[in-house]
Amino acid sequence: MFMEFKMGWRKDVWWRFRVPSIIVRILFRIIEKENCGIYVMQEDWDNLVVLDACAYNVFAETNWIKGTLEKKNSRGSHTWMFFQENFKDYYADTIYISSNPFIWEFRDYFYRVAYIAPKEEIETYGTVLPETVLKQALEVSNKYPNKRLIIHFLQPHYPFIGETKIGNDKIKNTNPFYLLGKGEIEEADLRRAYSDNLKRALPYVEKLVNEIPGKTIITSDHGEAFGAWARPFPIRIYGHSGPRIKELVEIPWLVIEKEPRKRIIADESKETPKDIYYENEVRKHLQSLGYI
Repeated sequence: MFMEFKMGWRKDVWWRFRVPSIIVRILFRIIEKENCGIYVMQEDWDNLVVLDACAYNVFAETNWIKGTLEKKNSRGSHTWMFFQENFKDYYADTIYISSNPFIWEFRDYFYRVAYIAPKEEIETYGTVLPETVLKQALEVSNKYPNKRLIIHFLQPHYPFIGETKIGNDKIKNTNPFYLLGKGEIEEADLRRAYSDNLKRALPYVEKLVNEIPGKTIITSDHGEAFGAWARPFPIRIYGHSGPRIKELVEIPWLVIEKEPRKRIIADESKETPKDIYYENEVRKHLQSLGYI
């Protein structure tokens, strides 16, 4: 399976960021009595829109979509943990539409998984455009009106395709949050790029919410850390490879009520996806996102 690939080796990143993060993760598991995050599959919704790595405070400042906004805690401080904690059974009533490649490892948990990874977009932008996710989601919604839908956008997760762009010509696919930790970019610039990346996706999320039937929740799999302290430990966390600190687990929960609600039907027979993405293609997508 593609998750068996080792994380990329770069000495400065490994020792300065990844090793301390792993150590603190282990310590947090020891001192944290229980995971108080929500189980998304137990919540009341017809459509769950997931914005990847979207921190609650940034969403609250940036969002203009009407609804009732709450603050929730995610069960994961990163995407893989979010999947592991939330999806443990077979959900015959749910289709997962995802531009995040981690879903491929969980494809057998849902009635259908639509993994979106256009090769030309990955090669050009290093990510999947929100308009592409919108198009796929509307097609699936029209074809399966009696299914719960999870629609997973990659924004505001980098690469940044909004108005403010941050890159590094010398080191391809370098995590911009690690660049912040090394002092190579300014925090204000990174926060602006992150916020603009969310703004890049929100018009398509808004259109999706307006066009699909039923009750919709807009949320995130985890937050993002701009050098937050992993208290009580004297270690700063950059990005979202860290433990369950506040900055990584506080997520938006925007409730958008719409009548009539969907009539959800759980078919026990699993549909086989028409599009098959091979392991090497998933790996390329993970590389573009800085995971390997």
